[in-house]
Amino acid sequence: MQGRGPRHPAPTIALHWGTAALVAALAATGLAMTRIAPGDPGQFALYQLHKALGVAAMLLAVARLAWMTVRRQPGWTLPRGDRVARAVQAVLLAFTLVVPLSGWALASASRLDIPILLAGLGEFPRIESLRAMSPEARSVAEPRLATLHA
Repeated sequence: MQGRGPRHPAPTIALHWGTAALVAALAATGLAMTRIAPGDPGQFALYQLHKALGVAAMLLAVARLAWMTVRRQPGWTLPRGDRVARAVQAVLLAFTLVVPLSGWALASASRLDIPILLAGLGEFPRIESLRAMSPEARSVAEPRLATLHA
């Protein structure tokens, strides 16, 4: 049987599929959050799960970016699609960083001031400069961050 070309190392594969699993879980919990009734007994737990998954995704994206800088990718060349493939990879990597960062900013700037709990591991720090904003500034920032995050 003929090989399919150079194979990525195990850490690259693990980071790839870990990111994919977290993105799927975040999409599912995010969709569920839009459908749960305000005040539902499971609302708080669902939001906290989504936040914890988002923190994990953000940390995994940083790890993936660090891994990509120290480990060169296999020498694949895609005849006419090389630039397109690289552009798509860059957009997806940016997405895996920007969306969790915008969620962190949103949770930090929220007027509700609810902590980001990490499933029994403690509280994830919020961005203090956003928490320190005046209530008026928060009321302007929060819907803008929510739009960016969605």
